[in-house]
Amino acid sequence: MEGYVMNVWLFAGCMFLVAVFLNMLLLFGHRMIKKRKNMKWKRKTEIID
Repeated sequence: MEGYVMNVWLFAGCMFLVAVFLNMLLLFGHRMIKKRKNMKWKRKTEIID
């Protein structure tokens, strides 16, 4: 029984880590896209100025 409980905890922990990792990747990717758009926008404003 103890071994079964340990496996469940390990599985839950792995799933939690994967979920956190995916969320971090999505947030990081979203920030990178925003930065790229901001850089392009800044360049356009500089050229206009």
